[in-house]
Amino acid sequence: MKNPNPGLYKHFKGGDYFVMGVAKYSEDPTQALVIYANASGENWARPLESWNEEVTIDLPEGEKLVPRFQKVESVEKAPLPVEEALQRP
Repeated sequence: MKNPNPGLYKHFKGGDYFVMGVAKYSEDPTQALVIYANASGENWARPLESWNEEVTIDLPEGEKLVPRFQKVESVEKAPLPVEEALQRP
């Protein structure tokens, strides 16, 4: 399973998130958790398996599988200025 690199990601529902890294779950060190923050600076953890899964969305032309999170390649699309995002706890 692929670990996400630190950086900016977009959730399939539209939210922007900053990935800080991947950590081991203290109760089960075999389970990896993605540690990330939203634009308000709230920190979250999600199992790596869930982070990497595809979800089904409904479109006018039918259902489509899309990644739950996609890497944002352009800094202009960042939810926060990059400098501010990197300084958040």
